[in-house]
Amino acid sequence: MADCIKIGSTSIRDFKVGNSNCKIYLGDKLLFGQPSISYTVDLESQWEESTSYGDISDTSNYEFYQSYSNKGVQSSMAEMKIIITGYDSFSFKVRSYAEARYDFVTVLNIDDESTRSSWPTNPTAGTGTWASGYVKYNGKTANSSSVWNTVTFDDLGGGEHTIRIVYGKDYSTNSNDDRGYVAIPK
Repeated sequence: MADCIKIGSTSIRDFKVGNSNCKIYLGDKLLFGQPSISYTVDLESQWEESTSYGDISDTSNYEFYQSYSNKGVQSSMAEMKIIITGYDSFSFKVRSYAEARYDFVTVLNIDDESTRSSWPTNPTAGTGTWASGYVKYNGKTANSSSVWNTVTFDDLGGGEHTIRIVYGKDYSTNSNDDRGYVAIPK
């Protein structure tokens, strides 16, 4: 394996000739080869594994989760995190089956660091987005026992990133399953 080739002031490093497991970097950017990718899920003691698969038929290819800590609890939120490493693009599915337009799943933008105390008490206030405006997906109008909505983060450039998902409830009625759901491809 060659250690380094310089092109001007930039180094190309870590490559093998004739090996299908080749990785070529230009500086710190991976030019060729599959980076090591992984994800972990932090349920924050507010979500749990689920057997509610909705319309996904290839269930062995997904991990399923559902909110549980705020089922039937008015003006509340249940948060989970997906910590991803090495992805350039990451997709997963979400859905809510609850009080339509008032209790729903929201996905914050990648690496959003806003604190839970800075979120509005009523998650459907105004337009239904968080006050910070850092929202990737807002499921306010998507309520289904079976239909999933795909959320994709592109151009991540590898590295470690955190995705925060919240099932938020307003101050009144409980309907249907009263839960948010997440399906992550394996």
